[in-house]
Amino acid sequence: MLQTIPHRSQRWLFRMALCSCALILTVIGLLVGPQIAKTWKLQQSAKLLQDRRNVEAKELLQSLRTAYPQDPVTLLRLARVHRRLGEFESMSAILREAAKQKAPVKAIELETTLAKAQVGNVNEVVRDLSKLLVDPGDDGPDICEAYANGYFLLNKIDFAFRIIEAWKADFPRDPQPYLFAGVYFEQIGISSKSIPALRRALELAPHRTEIRVRLAKQLCDTQEAEQSMVEANAVLRADPTNEAAKVIRAKCLNVSGKSADAIQVLEEVLSTNPQYVDALVALGQLLIETRQFESAVRSLTRAVEIRPFDSGIRYAFANALVGAGAQDEAKRHFQIVSEAKQQLAMVNQLKDSVSKTPNSADLRYEIGWRLLKFDDPSQGEMWLRGALEVAPDHEKSRAALIEYYKSTGKTDLVRLYSANQKSQD
Repeated sequence: MLQTIPHRSQRWLFRMALCSCALILTVIGLLVGPQIAKTWKLQQSAKLLQDRRNVEAKELLQSLRTAYPQDPVTLLRLARVHRRLGEFESMSAILREAAKQKAPVKAIELETTLAKAQVGNVNEVVRDLSKLLVDPGDDGPDICEAYANGYFLLNKIDFAFRIIEAWKADFPRDPQPYLFAGVYFEQIGISSKSIPALRRALELAPHRTEIRVRLAKQLCDTQEAEQSMVEANAVLRADPTNEAAKVIRAKCLNVSGKSADAIQVLEEVLSTNPQYVDALVALGQLLIETRQFESAVRSLTRAVEIRPFDSGIRYAFANALVGAGAQDEAKRHFQIVSEAKQQLAMVNQLKDSVSKTPNSADLRYEIGWRLLKFDDPSQGEMWLRGALEVAPDHEKSRAALIEYYKSTGKTDLVRLYSANQKSQD
């Protein structure tokens, strides 16, 4: 048939066919392309959540929410990452939106239950734990993590480790229970248990830099400088800019008797990031050891200004002041350290009381403000938010959070809590 059509007409028909195909492919691309991109991003967000890369997951899910504001899967995952990060007001708002978009009621209730467990309100939801673990599916590790975290907050260590052991047994490929155990033993100074737990976590997740850094730090702190250096160098090969690994490397050099090299490494870190507290502290302590007290005072002064709640830094600063001959100023800082010890002992007593009366916002406030001022502000923040979970109109907790957010420059949270304060009025 085509043989009867002039050659010029054949070329015209061929071009028309090509244009038609191109148009069809363009339309298909416009229709299918966004769905492919969405599916890929959801897969990436699941991987980030699995690896506990919560900040990255949050950024990705927020971009997905902008593109697909009514997608219930995106909303539920974003609520989860907000809960993990302790951003409970944002979590609650997103869960309300998820409910409007017909997200599964069971999934919404799960995040609400885990939020209560995570902030230490375990007694209220302890009966739910066995039911949740009957058929947890992919939610099992999050369930275990939230309840274990709640028991740790309440200082109910036996209960927390029961959860961790069940977590290990039911999810043997999850590094997180080993990381939890390693961090706990690190905090109470039992390196003989911390290091094996961190090693196992790293075996299960060799790509997780934060686990390798923590292991390297523990090895260095226990004078295992050679092994620590191996892990720190492995981090630096993957990420040459990793400041934490550089500080650990400097500490290892010092343990090996190379204090001048260690000082040089720390000064290089501080030349690019003058506010990096771990480097300031490591340099200050090294300068104390080498009896360069005035230089140590300069380094530790900056560290105390950045992290005034850290008693360990303040104690080192006071020792540097003694060496520099500033006895009166050193005495004032030793007194602050002594007060912090007393207040943290009170925190442990208050935690025992909370385990008996979990719905007391006043007790949670008393713990929260002490942790803000004398220990770990992130934990203090969580306790104060927990107080507002129990009693949304608890004015002392709200005021303490607003003041904390003002001091840390978190203006969006200042506005959020101030707005909530006005709505309560």
